[in-house]
Amino acid sequence: MEPRDRIPDGIEPIAGFRMWLYTLHRSRPQLHPIRSLGNASGPSPWDSAESGWVVASCAASPVDPEHVPGRSCTCGFYATKHLPPFLKSIFLVELPPREDGVELGWIFGRVELAGKIIEHEFGYRAQRARIVELNPLEGDERNSLHLSALLGLPIGDPVAVPLFSDPPWSRPDGPSTPRLRVRDWVQDQAA
Repeated sequence: MEPRDRIPDGIEPIAGFRMWLYTLHRSRPQLHPIRSLGNASGPSPWDSAESGWVVASCAASPVDPEHVPGRSCTCGFYATKHLPPFLKSIFLVELPPREDGVELGWIFGRVELAGKIIEHEFGYRAQRARIVELNPLEGDERNSLHLSALLGLPIGDPVAVPLFSDPPWSRPDGPSTPRLRVRDWVQDQAA
């Protein structure tokens, strides 16, 4: 299904759900997009989203903030429309322990989206986002409670998702099929 533009600057924010990789080092919590699994250090686009709106940027058009999210790229803050269908389609891999004392884990949450928003079949890409609530992964409530207290966010019901030591699929040798489809779609839009 092709994306449908939403009215920018609507009166009420749109609610969505998403997942982050968190890092927790004593009193320094951070939420990272799940794609940052290999590099969960340094600044995150979600820094300060617990206390106000954060604004997405675009590597393709860094001088035009009104471009974000763009139709011909993949920039913007992502969120799904509903949490239950999202949970049925994901598999979480156990994260290896870090030697530097930093706790790593998965956490879900409810976000509000505003500004320019592009609607897709199962979710949204937005120009602005803020975190409203965190939902811990079942079994990781202790770290999640610590994380939510440090961020000053309410904690919601735990989410049950199976954790795998090894993913239940074979790892591809190259880019994933969805990533290839997105790349092809972006190139078609640019042509």
